[in-house]
Amino acid sequence: MIRENSSGILEYFAVVMGSIITIVLGTWIPLMTTLLVLNATDVVTGVMKGGIRHSVGSRQFYAGIKKKGGHWILIIVANAVDSMAFDNMPIAKTGMVSFLIGTEGISITENVAILGVPVPKFITKYLVQIRDVNDDMHKEFKS
Repeated sequence: MIRENSSGILEYFAVVMGSIITIVLGTWIPLMTTLLVLNATDVVTGVMKGGIRHSVGSRQFYAGIKKKGGHWILIIVANAVDSMAFDNMPIAKTGMVSFLIGTEGISITENVAILGVPVPKFITKYLVQIRDVNDDMHKEFKS
């Protein structure tokens, strides 16, 4: 009897949390899964890089985690734009997630290069181009 009740509470909690996440993030698109994997990979490679440099610290770790949280807040904002302007089509969200995937790719590439992993020139060239375009967009946005 207690086991059934506990299971019911767990199911209720899962439904409530799932509903809240769906309302806030909208429909889950495959790019969001990619971003989630890259977020985790960036954290792991960042910790590994800190280990190589003997600079693993909770301050840098929590700053990185807060940055990842900021990424997901931007996705929430993009989802709100989609619901208001695009009849819930994930247009702004797709753009935002794609942008964030690019920034995560740059960070992971920098981390593994510091770890001594050889990175092909064409990848670094492409990522630098993405970074430069993003920097230019950021400067225009601030103006």
